[in-house]
Formats: sequence, C-alpha cells, structure tokens
Amino acid sequence: MTVDTHGGWQKIIDFSNLALDSGMYTLGSNYNFYPEADMGAAPGDGVDGRLTLTRDASNTVSVYANGVFSGSFVDSSGLANFGGNNANFFIDDFATSQGEAAGGFVDYIRTWDTALNANDVAALGSPVAAPIPEPETYAMMLAGLGLLGVVARRRRQKQVA
Repeated sequence: MTVDTHGGWQKIIDFSNLALDSGMYTLGSNYNFYPEADMGAAPGDGVDGRLTLTRDASNTVSVYANGVFSGSFVDSSGLANFGGNNANFFIDDFATSQGEAAGGFVDYIRTWDTALNANDVAALGSPVAAPIPEPETYAMMLAGLGLLGVVARRRRQKQVA
C-alpha cells in the first residue's frame, strides 16, 4: 500500500460499515488505530509498504509494518472485527464526513480465516519491489565495459610491439 502524502487523519480500514469514526488510520507519519493506540511509523510519502493487522481469539489486535511488529491493543469493544460485511478500505465514514480518505494505491488486500502470528507475518515476504535500474546505470555500465576493452586492447598492442 502506498499513501501519496501523509498529513492529518487518513482512514485506511473502517470496521463499522462507515457508521463510526473508529478504525485504522495514518496520522502524520504513523499508523494509528483510533481511538485505541498509536501503532508506530508508517512508510513515507509515496513509499510502498505492507500493513498487516491481526486479531486473535483473545481479542488482541496486532499491527505489523513491513513485517515488523509495530504495536497492539486488547480490543474489548470489538472495534477491529471483520465479522459480517462491515469492512471498508480507504474511504471515510459517514459519522464525521471529515474527508479523511487516504489517497494512494493498493496492490492487493488479503484476508485469512485465522490470526497470523509474528512468524506468519514475517513469512509473507518483503513488500518492496526490486529496484529497476535507471538509464544512467546502464550508461555507466557500458562506459565501464568500453573502458575495460580499451585497456585490454592497449595491453595487447604493447605486448606485440
């Protein structure tokens, strides 16, 4: 997931069918589950990252940013419950109409029928795609290979003379 720009409250996940203000947000440069807890640093503006949110049988909600544990809280009020058809992603609720939707893009959303532990989350792999070489990289590589060719040719000519 990539958020274009971070600023005020930007809703990522709403669990109340848009009826309440509670849910998973970015707030500034952090993840936050409102009204429960700050959940650690979010990737910077325009930076791809993976947010993983789990809820186990003891109602503990755990948040992982790029596979690394960020925070948790006991959800005794059931605010982070995926039961039914109540989840909405990247859209503000009707309760406040504050325009808190997050702009950006999502590669995919996955759901499981069991809570993931820290090892399961780590096994999901890296959210960051391999870098694509820029044209300058290729130009520098070709210049280096050309220079090696010139040096090898001069050595060969010196050995013959």
